[in-house]
Amino acid sequence: MIITAAQASAEILRRQRARTNLAEYSQTIEIPGVPNASFEDEESELEFDDDGKPIGGGKLLTATVPDPIYTPIESRIALHHYLMMLEIQRCIETPRGRLMMFMPPGSAKSTYAAVGVSWAMGRKKNQQIIYGSYGSSIAAKQSRKVRTIVKSPGWSALWPSRPLLLDDQRAVDDWSLTNGSALMSAGLLAGITGNRADGVVIDDPVRNREEADSPTIREKTYAEYIDTILTRAKPNMWVILLQTRWHEDDLAGSILPANYEGESGLIHCRDGQWWNVLSIPAEAERDDDPLGRKRGQFLWPEWFSEDHWRQWRDNPRAARTWAALYQQRPAPFTGVHFNRDMFRYYDPDMARA
Repeated sequence: MIITAAQASAEILRRQRARTNLAEYSQTIEIPGVPNASFEDEESELEFDDDGKPIGGGKLLTATVPDPIYTPIESRIALHHYLMMLEIQRCIETPRGRLMMFMPPGSAKSTYAAVGVSWAMGRKKNQQIIYGSYGSSIAAKQSRKVRTIVKSPGWSALWPSRPLLLDDQRAVDDWSLTNGSALMSAGLLAGITGNRADGVVIDDPVRNREEADSPTIREKTYAEYIDTILTRAKPNMWVILLQTRWHEDDLAGSILPANYEGESGLIHCRDGQWWNVLSIPAEAERDDDPLGRKRGQFLWPEWFSEDHWRQWRDNPRAARTWAALYQQRPAPFTGVHFNRDMFRYYDPDMARA
């Protein structure tokens, strides 16, 4: 194949940008399940076999744009995805980086977390990553996404060392690359042992409402985070906690300060660490919205119509779900069954008078 000098220069520039900028990198690789308004099928959660092919005849969805080198990255992807990748990159590049990201279901946060992991495994040698979730099968599903990305010849060509998946790596939950980087996935409560980590992603530590409301499960989850995840740390291990908020005392809530009110930014938490928090509700309700939205504006209008969000917001029986999973404030402002103004102070002495 013969290419021109201009084509060679453009390819070199494309690879350089991908190596140094996670958002640019996301536009140079094939991403399993990435949402895009031009898709024929709205379904974004595809399953893949061990060779990276969609199961059941599905299509491998990819982000393709004209002139990706010269078009501003902000105009090529959804704004919240761009902001998400900026924060993921900052966390990965910061020694002992700490990042929490809260977004509603369907916002593609897990997809771009997988993109960030694949970037971390290629940019440096010998990166040991742990990917945890509420269950082993969900963690393995995300591990499969990462492995699908790194098995692409285009991915390997981005990096000077040309890393490849080792030939004997068939296990979806524990695999390695020829550059020494490796990924292990597991359910948080299933136990994570034996691996030291340069980075950890905890993606959806809560399975459902029943577990979120269980003090026993919440305590076990936090104990696993403290006693298992953090004890796997290499000296500069970064941690990304990615979730929708289910309960005021879920894993994120047990780390955040007691007076946390949904803001984004650098926050000093109860574990003594400074965490960068990115909280993006479905409907903007703060003047300091991280996306710069006005109050009442909904998330991702290019993909979801207002009716999609209103089916939850305007349903009184879904008030708790809307407040927690969609607005990232697990204690509803007015309660589900009782409003705050229904309560009055009672003085038994005055009652007897």
